[in-house]
Amino acid sequence: MTEPITIKDTVNLPQTDFPIRAGLEQKEPELLAHWSDTGADAFAKSQHANHPKFVLHDGPPYPNGNIHMGHALNKILKDIIIRSKRMSGMNSYLIPGWDCHGLPIEMQVIKELKAKGEEHKKSDIAWFRNRCKEFAQDYVSTQRAEFERLGIWADWQTPYLTLNPSYEANVIKLFGEMATNGVIYKGRKPIHWCMHCETALAEAEIEYANHRSPSIYVAFPVTTKSETLAKLTAKPTRVLVWTTTPWTLPANVAVAAHPEANYVIIETATDSLIAGRLLAETLIGTLEIQGEISKQLIGMDLDGTLLENPLMNRTSPLVMADYVTQEDGTGFVHIAPGHGQDDYLVGQKYNLPTIMPVNDQGRFTTEVAWAGERVFDANKAIGQALEAAGALLKLEFISHSYPHCWRCKNPVIFRATAQWFVSMDTPMAHTRTTLRESALSAIKSTQWFPSWGENRIYAMVENRPDWCISRQRYWGIPIPVFNCRTCGHSEMTGIFNSAVVDLVSAEGTLAWFEKPADAILPSGTQCSQCGGQEFDKEKDILDVWFESGASFGAVVEPNPDFHFPADMYLEGSDQHRGWFHSSLLISMATRPTAPYQSVLTHGFLVDDKGRKMSKSDGNVIAPHSVIKEYGADILRWWVAGADFKNDISIAKSILNQSRDTFSKVRNTIRFCLSNLYDFNAETDAIPLNQLEEIDRWALHELATLANDCIQAYADYDFHILTHRIHDYCAVNLSALYLDMVKDRLYCDAPNGHRRRSTQTVLHHIADSIIRLTAPILVFTAEDAYRHLNKPEKTQSVHFEAIDPSPETWIDAALNTKWQGLLALKTQVYQKLEQLRKDKVVKSFLEAKVAITSPDSRPDVDLESLFIVSHVDWTAGTETTVEVSVATGDKCARCWKILPLTQDLCDRCYPVVYRERPPIGPTAPPAT
Repeated sequence: MTEPITIKDTVNLPQTDFPIRAGLEQKEPELLAHWSDTGADAFAKSQHANHPKFVLHDGPPYPNGNIHMGHALNKILKDIIIRSKRMSGMNSYLIPGWDCHGLPIEMQVIKELKAKGEEHKKSDIAWFRNRCKEFAQDYVSTQRAEFERLGIWADWQTPYLTLNPSYEANVIKLFGEMATNGVIYKGRKPIHWCMHCETALAEAEIEYANHRSPSIYVAFPVTTKSETLAKLTAKPTRVLVWTTTPWTLPANVAVAAHPEANYVIIETATDSLIAGRLLAETLIGTLEIQGEISKQLIGMDLDGTLLENPLMNRTSPLVMADYVTQEDGTGFVHIAPGHGQDDYLVGQKYNLPTIMPVNDQGRFTTEVAWAGERVFDANKAIGQALEAAGALLKLEFISHSYPHCWRCKNPVIFRATAQWFVSMDTPMAHTRTTLRESALSAIKSTQWFPSWGENRIYAMVENRPDWCISRQRYWGIPIPVFNCRTCGHSEMTGIFNSAVVDLVSAEGTLAWFEKPADAILPSGTQCSQCGGQEFDKEKDILDVWFESGASFGAVVEPNPDFHFPADMYLEGSDQHRGWFHSSLLISMATRPTAPYQSVLTHGFLVDDKGRKMSKSDGNVIAPHSVIKEYGADILRWWVAGADFKNDISIAKSILNQSRDTFSKVRNTIRFCLSNLYDFNAETDAIPLNQLEEIDRWALHELATLANDCIQAYADYDFHILTHRIHDYCAVNLSALYLDMVKDRLYCDAPNGHRRRSTQTVLHHIADSIIRLTAPILVFTAEDAYRHLNKPEKTQSVHFEAIDPSPETWIDAALNTKWQGLLALKTQVYQKLEQLRKDKVVKSFLEAKVAITSPDSRPDVDLESLFIVSHVDWTAGTETTVEVSVATGDKCARCWKILPLTQDLCDRCYPVVYRERPPIGPTAPPAT
């Protein structure tokens, strides 16, 4: 026997298959498989093939381990931008890349060999390079799968790899173009040198960390006085010098003073000491000098003075340098051109020798007494030698910021070696300007997000030395230079460059290492200087930043779906001195434009206490662990919700907050869907001009939200967007609109005008929130979209558009009216809450409201606005609000306190008995 229908059965309770729990850990892999099976990303890309292009060029990470949270942050941001651009009607997609050469991968392979006791295999260049290639390719596959799990759509099957022969050939071609334009040269200059990795390092490969160094004060005896100095003192004279690198003193060839600075003579019983005037008093105390300041002179007065290097019995002239300061030390700087850029420039100015008694391993050569010792280890012996010579006045230790190798984390040294450089200040053939001038101009014409990025990279380019691009390693792209055996001239343009391009295009760069020069060059190729036909190949490889910086020429320019320059480069803020920097220099040295029109940077990851992520601190959070516990969408929601233009905090507590705000948005979507189970947008929707006023106000709010979100996407202010959507769901909807319309949704007739009016708006709300969040919540939006009954629905929400709401939804006058009503609602709510707090009523439906006002009663459903059973509105001189217990009986269906018929109010009775089958065996007849 069929059970009789009850009153409860007549209520329009929510219904939906969209699950109450997100279940992202199961749902996300299902959707990934579906997208893969249907080729969703490729179809989405093809949809916009003829649309305006937006090119975001992907910077290549190193494939030397699993992805970390910085990788996840970076790729998610790119994916959000690509998806939002595509949903705004643009042709945009990502070609991912990997930087497969360089020290990070080489060191990992060497580490493997050491663990197996097979370090000898490193000398077999072909075997070693092939093992590096295998290692890189293995982690490309690993990282690709991890990026895909984050919901990132990209051309994963055809990424660009810097080890691909076509890519390598492009790098070599660009090197040739730069050489043709006159910016490539070989010189012997001091560069950062890692004695542990045994290679030169570029500025971008230097990190600064604390280092403990000896701080010594040394007295250089004067052997020949300048004319002015001879007049001021007849005593034996010494110049005070301070340094934190005693090991550089064997290479000292001069001492520098500032030409316009003031200096003083400190007279002691036996000699005269010279120091900077601003430092003299301090030095007397620090060095416990028994003497007094007597006479004053300026730096130029010392011109012509000769000193003796107290270690090497070598004459060191006293020279002038504008960079010498009196902020610390003695006011003098010892000059070793082989151990510092500033020293090198002084040496060039005064034609000083560049002495380099240090080998590749950072050990002294036989030129000095400490041969075989590592330079830092020799500091003690050098101090003892100075003391024996009577030149050491004081030794102590200080901790200070010092350059370290970015890979092995050991302190580096400045060391003059023969290297290949890119000149910053040579006029270029294609522009007649210097690379520095061209790059600085391009920086100013580029859009920077955030804006301070412009000043940061401008200062770096403005002050940087020439770029050292050679490395003494095996795993990389060779420097394509042939050296003539007859005259020594280096050939790198024309046929010499094109021959290498052809070789590498066909066989890859390993062929360079395996074939002799005469097998690479066409028969009869001659040296342009002497006509010689025998050549030796250059042994060094290119700086890995040169390789990645050349990516615009290999990836962006040749692609017919892209345009050059790219619209955007997006990486961490450290890339101002890395990829942004190298890309800019290579582009300006070969083209008349920067490789990008805009640059967006994100900050570094820190924990909730502001500490940098560190394994030793135990605060590292891996992406895979977040996905396992929370799901990729919550990780993406966290990324979008952070103000990524500054440093970004992540911790479990922060992820929990992201999960909570995500849940509020998802639950709002679910509420809308669950109240649309019997709504057909094509047949049941109410036209705008026939909507209930509260629903028209809700559409105004929705349109405002959509416009704000579209602007936030355009401005890359995703944190504003996520906060705005959450606040809209939590406040505008949950606390206001949805609360006010639940009664009509549940208790009005299923086809009633008020219910259909609200359902019309709920459909717009669900549709809009799903589309607005789709670039961020890629899985949740797709799942929700499947449950949305929408006309002309596409295969995926990611094929939909994010477009502005109809202008007709915006109604400023209506919004002003409703802001006033909501202010009144706040007054009423405070009174009702007190009534409930005093336990006079259990729910607001048990109350009624009496309002006295000089205004006429608004033509709106005040009972729904205040969620009470009855509202009285009377005229008066001022607005007052009174609340009390409603009189009447409780409707068995809607629970309002109203006059009843058969236990039902006047609204519920006809809904039950006219539109439903009989309820129970004694149902009254319809009237």
